[in-house]
Amino acid sequence: MAYNQSVPVKDAKKKLDEKLAQKPGSYSSAWAGRADAALDAMESRKPFSYDLGADQLYRQYRDQYIRQGRRAMEDTMGAAAGLTGGYGNSYAETAGQQSYQNYLTQLSDVVPELYRLALDRYTREGDDMQQQFENLTARENQDYSRYQDALAAWRSDRDYLAGDYRDQRDFDFNQYTDQRDFDYQKTRDAEDDRRWQAEFDYRAAKDAMAAAAKSGKSGGGSSKKKKTATLPAPAASAVAGGTLGLLALRKGATR
Repeated sequence: MAYNQSVPVKDAKKKLDEKLAQKPGSYSSAWAGRADAALDAMESRKPFSYDLGADQLYRQYRDQYIRQGRRAMEDTMGAAAGLTGGYGNSYAETAGQQSYQNYLTQLSDVVPELYRLALDRYTREGDDMQQQFENLTARENQDYSRYQDALAAWRSDRDYLAGDYRDQRDFDFNQYTDQRDFDYQKTRDAEDDRRWQAEFDYRAAKDAMAAAAKSGKSGGGSSKKKKTATLPAPAASAVAGGTLGLLALRKGATR
């Protein structure tokens, strides 16, 4: 008889096929591109340099101090001219220039602070870029870790279902082969029993015939006319049947 898988084996195979169809696809990063761009921006960033003329805050200070210096110069020169009857003189000009220069000196004193502020901005921008890169990298690592966890869980389920299917299949097939071998041996045993019985019947019948012939021979010695020895009907039938059966077995054995 041909082997046919049992229902438990088919169910186990179906579950395995369904799990194989659920395999996670290849990992696709949603953050790697942005993280790479952030890293490139950091690596390509120019070293810090301070351009005083390009500093908007410096220009505001400069314009403010120049206006205040000119106003102070005018006020000083006006006050000096008043002391001399309203006429300008070298003293008034010198005093006015001195007032103006004082404000320019104050502007120069602001430059180191402006440099420090610019350096702080540069540093903060670098820190922000670094933080952005680290955040993107953290999200990337988190997503990849989740993917790996999902893939590991799928592999674990797949291996379990594959093992269950293999066990069910092997158990089922072993049962089939055991039953097949049992049925074959049973048939062989029945055939051996039939052959033995046929051989036994043949020998028994043959012995019966020999005994009958001997008995007839000994009984006919005092009689002038010999009688043909005959077997009882059951014995004769056994001989015929045993002979035919044995011939059939021998004929079958030569095929």
